[in-house]
Amino acid sequence: MPRRVVLVQINGGQTSLTEIWKFEEYGKYVTLYSFQINEPLDANSLLESLRGFSTDLDIQMVNLDRIAGRKHLYFAVLNAVHAFERDTNISRTLAVEFLLYASAQKQISEAIKMMGVDQNTKNVVVIAIGKNEQSLREFTERLPSVVKTKSDDALLDRWSDEKVENLLSTFRISKKELQAMTGKKPQKETIQELIVERVALLATMT
Repeated sequence: MPRRVVLVQINGGQTSLTEIWKFEEYGKYVTLYSFQINEPLDANSLLESLRGFSTDLDIQMVNLDRIAGRKHLYFAVLNAVHAFERDTNISRTLAVEFLLYASAQKQISEAIKMMGVDQNTKNVVVIAIGKNEQSLREFTERLPSVVKTKSDDALLDRWSDEKVENLLSTFRISKKELQAMTGKKPQKETIQELIVERVALLATMT
């Protein structure tokens, strides 16, 4: 994955590490901002506020407990951007297209149901996609004042027993399917591969 960590300045003179991915073939940059929810969150209002920061960015927010690590996010973004490049996109916006691929669903309502942030969500990741790296840096600088917490990139690849069960249920991975694929690989790696396969399969159905 073409990712690198950069240092950005945030309000109050503090600094924070964040990731920026470059999809050179498509002229796109992507940044991730993951954080834990410490108080009740109005997801719709927050997303509306974030999208108000810049008209140059496609911004989406998903439940990180239903994301199988960076690799899952990477291939969801890649397939969404590729779909727009080839005019095979299902939705009208890149933000929604990403959501469809992240959930491996063709129906927007199902994608929102699977990946959306609600009152029970504990961990969140904000994804911003744009053509200009500076716009992403500026967006990241403003985020802490809105979400009220700094980014924690360690959350992206943090797994727990609860998350494993969540992913198995969300993506309908049966115990039989999991056992057939596991072999000598760690369980989380197998789950990640199965979910990425589902993401890739959606691309063949469009």
